Amino acid sequence: MPDTVAKSRSDIIEGYGTQVQRTTTPNLDNLVLSIVKEKNYHYLHPFDDLHLIRGYGSIGLEILQDLPGKMNDSCFLVFLIY
Repeated sequence: MPDTVAKSRSDIIEGYGTQVQRTTTPNLDNLVLSIVKEKNYHYLHPFDDLHLIRGYGSIGLEILQDLPGKMNDSCFLVFLIY
């Protein structure tokens, strides 16, 4: 987790039993990739993965399909970038 994120946020995540390692933002990708390699994990990039982007779009489509007649012609999407 970038060391610029509030400590309270990492405390919440640790409260779920997850180990959190804090590092500088420029070093974040290197740290994540080294952990992925060391533990033989599969890495899902949060925004630079075409399959995930398609999945995000399909979630929006499913929401619209589940709400027929309950929405106007407008749909607002919120993207959090941090």
